[in-house]
Formats: sequence, structure tokens, C-alpha cells
Amino acid sequence: MINPRVCVLICTHNYGRFLKCAIDAALNQTYKNISICVIDDGSTDNTQTVLQNYIPFDTDRQDYDDGAIRSYYTTINGVSLTVILKPTCTGPSHARNIGIRATIDNTDVYVIADADDEMLPTKVEKLVQMWDGQENVGIVCADYTTLNEQGYRTREYKPIYSWELLKRECCIHSNSLITKKALESVKEGDDYYCSKLRTCEDWDLELRICEKLMCLHLAESLTTVRTHSQDSTHTVKSDVWNQNYAMVMQRLNERQAKGV
Repeated sequence: MINPRVCVLICTHNYGRFLKCAIDAALNQTYKNISICVIDDGSTDNTQTVLQNYIPFDTDRQDYDDGAIRSYYTTINGVSLTVILKPTCTGPSHARNIGIRATIDNTDVYVIADADDEMLPTKVEKLVQMWDGQENVGIVCADYTTLNEQGYRTREYKPIYSWELLKRECCIHSNSLITKKALESVKEGDDYYCSKLRTCEDWDLELRICEKLMCLHLAESLTTVRTHSQDSTHTVKSDVWNQNYAMVMQRLNERQAKGV
């Protein structure tokens, strides 16, 4: 596929202090056929103040299909920016599903970006080049560098992808390229991400996609991933994580029992 339409999907909840860096990194990509969709999942910090520096909420309003959800659209230096505001936090799966449903008609490829992470300028271009329109590829992932609160950077190396490894651990970084075809192939009702999951949702999606399509791994660090006291690793309670992990494994076992 020549020059596919790429949507950078950013879901955020109370990450106002990081959000500008995430949006600016998407705006500054070397790949130009790009749009950005930011979904604010009921933040109570300064997130909306940050967003209004890009798009005042008293202009360009576009109502979404849910009256409780407001959406706004603008263009910045030729890049389409959609902001969707949810009144309450329902978790990343539900928020990302809303963003995908709002943009999928005009998108060929998604790059999922966490609001507390920062993409390198060439990330989208390199992921798209590696994908190169291959119909049997659903995901392209890359490595990343962690940045802690003391400013220390660590180059992280993800293991070489294999299906057997993915069944044991989430070896695909969540900030990956996912094709529209891949998302549509695993859609469950109106959901792409499993709305029952509050964590491990990316792992569940990757498992479902990789049952049907290939994953390619680019062994290059293309994202700065912040580790901090408010990230999901620190804020998700162990019992919640264990319950969600068990659900992911149950769903996998049920599909395999059906011969998927």
C-alpha cells in the first residue's frame, strides 16, 4: 500500500504533565500522511487545559454518537487532530474503542501511543516501511528506551517474537503499529479491545491478532517510555492484574479449544 493513512491513537487519564510531549512527538513525525486522535478518559488533572492549547473547546465541536461524550476537530500544520472527551474514566479498552470507531473509516494503520510516552520522529515512517502493505502482517513492533523520574535512560530489548513466547508473556510492546485489517479481523461486537479488561488489554488484542496474522519486530528503539509512580505498573493493584491476566488466559484457552 502506497502512503497509507496513519492514525496515532493516544489514550490519556490524568497524564496532563506528559501529554504535550506525546502530542508534539506525533505532530513532528517525518511520515506526513498522519492524523492524531486523543481520547481523554475522564481526567481530573490539567489534561483539558493542555488540550485546549491545541484546540479551544468552544470551536470546531463535533458531537460524537454518545451525548455524554464531546469531540472536537482541528488541523495543525496539515495534521488532522481529533480530541474526544469522556466525562468519566472507564479504562483504556473502552477509551481506545471509542477512538477507533471514530476514526476507522479514514484510517489504514494505527500507531497506538501511550500519553506518558514519546515517539521518536522517525517511528511512524520506519514502522510503515517495515510493514510495506503486507496483507499477512497485522502488527509491527519495535524496541524502546525507558526514562525514569531521575532522568536515567535504559535501552530495552524486546525478545524476538514467536507465537509460543507471546502465549507466555506480553513480548510485543503496546506502542506498536496495528493495521485496520487486523483490528477488523478480531472485532467482538462493537469492541476491538476487550472492554471487560482494565489491564492486559493490549496483550489480549495482540494474542487475537497473532492467531490470524504475522507480527514483525524492528530491533530499534523508537519510543521513550516513562516509568513513574503513576504509570500502570505502579497503580494497578496486584489482585486486579491477576484477575485480568486470568481472563486473558481463559479467553485464549477457549479460542484454542475451538480450534482458532
